[in-house]
Amino acid sequence: MGELNENHAEPLRRFDGPRDGVDAACDMALSACATVARGFEFLQSMGPSQWGPVIKSAGDCFNAALREIRSRLSAEDWKCVVEEIIRSHPVFQNFQHDPLTRRAYCKPRGYPGDAVLVDFLYRHSSVDRRVREASELGRALYSYTSNSAAARAARNRLAIVAAEIDGLASRRQRPDVLSIACGHMREVEACPAVRECRLGRFVGLDQDELAISVVRGEYGPLGVDGRLTPLFRTLAGLEKRIGKFDLVYCMGLFDYLPPSWAPRFMSGFFSLLKDGGKLVIGNFAPSGSDVAYMEAFMDWWLVYRDQDEMRALARALPQDLVSACRVHFEETRHIMFLEIERRTE
Repeated sequence: MGELNENHAEPLRRFDGPRDGVDAACDMALSACATVARGFEFLQSMGPSQWGPVIKSAGDCFNAALREIRSRLSAEDWKCVVEEIIRSHPVFQNFQHDPLTRRAYCKPRGYPGDAVLVDFLYRHSSVDRRVREASELGRALYSYTSNSAAARAARNRLAIVAAEIDGLASRRQRPDVLSIACGHMREVEACPAVRECRLGRFVGLDQDELAISVVRGEYGPLGVDGRLTPLFRTLAGLEKRIGKFDLVYCMGLFDYLPPSWAPRFMSGFFSLLKDGGKLVIGNFAPSGSDVAYMEAFMDWWLVYRDQDEMRALARALPQDLVSACRVHFEETRHIMFLEIERRTE
């Protein structure tokens, strides 16, 4: 580590953990990057049709190494390792061939997790052209990253939301549904209740004008009402503008809300429920196997919540108005859901 300390003397003074632990983590990061770099070199000796198993094996090992490094460091020291070691290694650029990783890292709309990125996670047909235009290496990497546990969790989340809407429509006559931070609302395509016109109002709110344009263009003819709404500025008075709903769901916003902000949004969203209505909140869990890769290579830093922290969100609500509350995972256990039902008065 002597040469590394000499070459990176200024950055390493930013680390705040024990010197031995930081040095060991730096060594591990350099070793992991070197190992996966050799894997990329090995790909050159075979045809692209043979790359899949090699990329999966190398990617799984690399992901495990990143998780181990992250687990040994404080949040600040991990960020320093990411910035000063991992992203300065040539292997970082190899992974940027992947259109999913590249989209997350570059943030062309100025914020993380935009609707196009989520379409990459969904493997939606709207990103097919972008995938085809990637390099051979990029396409091979996308086959791997779009089958990661986090990507599968996102697809599971979509299916769970669609089933929730369909189930509600089977129990209640033309229910009103609201999606907050709706993105492209791809759950519409998996939801027979929408195609069969069994919903009342189906409203989607988002701050991204381009995302709302997609919602209006693709799903407006099915009765979906996409509305451009800067939630952080217009939460107060939202109920008066859009009314109340039988189901309110928010699948991505809380991944970015710090603990000090979350109670205000919970209260605002809960106020949008009719009596007997349900609020469903989705949030990535801290135990996910892809967290370290997402942070290091995608520059995608989420606010993770465990089960107790999800239940704490519900405690911010007036308990005399809550009739039921539960927390559950989707199949990969990367995403949790908080479901809260409003009491019928």
